[in-house]
Amino acid sequence: MNDAQVRAGLLCLVNNERLARGLAPVVPHSALELAGQRHLVDMAARGYVDHVAPAPAPFGATTHERAAAAGYPGTPRTPDWKVSETLHSASQSFPVTNPDLTTARAAMTGWMSSPSHCSVLLAPELVHLGAAVLRSSDGDGWVKDSFTLVVGAIGNRMTPGAECRPNAGLVAADAVPATPVTDAAPATPEPVEPAPAGLALGTTGVFLASGAAIRLNRGAAAAPMTLQCKRTSGRCRGTLTLRAKGRVLGRAGIDLTTGVSTRLTLPIVRGERKRLKGRRTRAILSVVSAGATSTRVVTLRR
Repeated sequence: MNDAQVRAGLLCLVNNERLARGLAPVVPHSALELAGQRHLVDMAARGYVDHVAPAPAPFGATTHERAAAAGYPGTPRTPDWKVSETLHSASQSFPVTNPDLTTARAAMTGWMSSPSHCSVLLAPELVHLGAAVLRSSDGDGWVKDSFTLVVGAIGNRMTPGAECRPNAGLVAADAVPATPVTDAAPATPEPVEPAPAGLALGTTGVFLASGAAIRLNRGAAAAPMTLQCKRTSGRCRGTLTLRAKGRVLGRAGIDLTTGVSTRLTLPIVRGERKRLKGRRTRAILSVVSAGATSTRVVTLRR
């Protein structure tokens, strides 16, 4: 299951809980999704888990600051708005032995079993939702699957949901009101192709075929990696950037042929090489291609 499917699953599960209690469903908002994804990447890169990002906070310290930096609510004519977020993570050894821990249902079950998280998702005033997911690795055979929901309300109120009990879990399927019947013919779902091998860089079509662990060249002068373009047609053109602790370590343009593995040796900025003295450094690899931006946490090794 790819990240887009997990995000869609989270949206569906949230709306199931709201509809079962007579609350209006929420709709996805790209700015809240971006705010959540940035926060997951930052937490993984700097090794913390908190709703408040420690300084330096590249995308804002609080949920409100991160949402605003991502462009929420999208119009200057909306002076009053509220946001909140929920976080969930699960770690296990790789290869994964319990895939059930990495699902949208597992994350949602945890949130709905916690009154403090449940009350955020069942706030009556909610209108928007941004779901974000991230799989990161510490380089020692452990992976962490992280999830966040950033919810938004237009106005100056966000009332905590009242119908939350400890260990409540998810509502039964028959408790969710049926979707209203319309005259429109149902759309035929398109088959979902299995995800290609390698570490997908979001929806850019670029895959990090060499994996999340990058071994730097001698003296940390460059970061070699193997990239693939997995688009059905055309080429993957754009810019690849490597950052650590808010600093740019290196940047290069990419022009990848579909279906062909390309070896890229990304030069490290000379002034940053001495900072990479440790045996292991968490960094953020980002790709901008065809109007899409995606980030992944990688581990740099000396």
